[in-house]
Amino acid sequence: MFSVFVIFRNKFFPTVNCAEDFLSTTVLFNAMAGPLEENYAKPLYADGKYDNPFPTWKQPRAFDLCKYFFCDADNSNIPNQKELDVTLPLHHPDFKEFQSPPVNGTRVVWLGHATMLVQFDGVTILTDPIFKGNKQWMEDTGCSNVKEMTWWQEETVPNHPDIRVACTPCQHWSSRTGILDVNQSLWSSWCVIGPTQRFYFAGDTGYCEAFKQIGHRYGPFSLAGIPIGAYQPRWFMRPQHVEPEESVQIHLDVRSEKSIGIHWGTFKLTHEHYLEPKEKLREEVEKQNLSPQDFITLNHGEIRLICNKKLKELFSENC
Repeated sequence: MFSVFVIFRNKFFPTVNCAEDFLSTTVLFNAMAGPLEENYAKPLYADGKYDNPFPTWKQPRAFDLCKYFFCDADNSNIPNQKELDVTLPLHHPDFKEFQSPPVNGTRVVWLGHATMLVQFDGVTILTDPIFKGNKQWMEDTGCSNVKEMTWWQEETVPNHPDIRVACTPCQHWSSRTGILDVNQSLWSSWCVIGPTQRFYFAGDTGYCEAFKQIGHRYGPFSLAGIPIGAYQPRWFMRPQHVEPEESVQIHLDVRSEKSIGIHWGTFKLTHEHYLEPKEKLREEVEKQNLSPQDFITLNHGEIRLICNKKLKELFSENC
């Protein structure tokens, strides 16, 4: 058994009483805020709805959605299951590995789409779980304590006083019904800051100026989970989903030492070839003269121990 806290795109679950053997915790948080620079991005809010403050944002319209579904060419070319088992192999992770936290570095498993299980500095983080639908999964696991946060708000973990969680901006939108509740909840990315490691979860986002602000305020990061898929056609997806070129730019903006590509290869969402995100990411990493190990992809269920520098080395004289 080990402690886990759960991060959704707009909610943070500090108390989780889970039925699964590998998820069990009772963790409470206290607020801790710091001064912000005046130019840092802040969400817009009017008439019960949030909006992005970025010039790169454009809210999807019903007409655009219809054009996307009925007029745009679908080049995803998803093969049969037999071929998928070869091109996108499924690993069966041994979660017993997470019962012994890494002494240095970060242990991570990609569970699909934007769901990651990440462990460092004695805490374990589950991002954006999609196991059985959010509502049913949270009810089954007995989650009772939900902390909603806004951009740049920070919380600390009393049982781990050296761990901070920060809610940070991203560029997207929100809805469960697609019509009645559009933008009634705030989308976000997340930072988890420990004494030796820092993790950034970009979640689901288009590219915007906020990533440089996040890197300035909370970077450098030892590991980041950054979306790389669901980006074609660009005329429709650009404001809400980054393509690999922009993913690498986020990696640079937030000053992450290592990054893992997420938000790809799990669901049929958009029109790019189903393997293109992985291939384009490799090309963009090479174009930026980065090491192939600086920004990688994992197979579904693949566990990786990321052995990287400690923060004192990353920060040098600023630490």
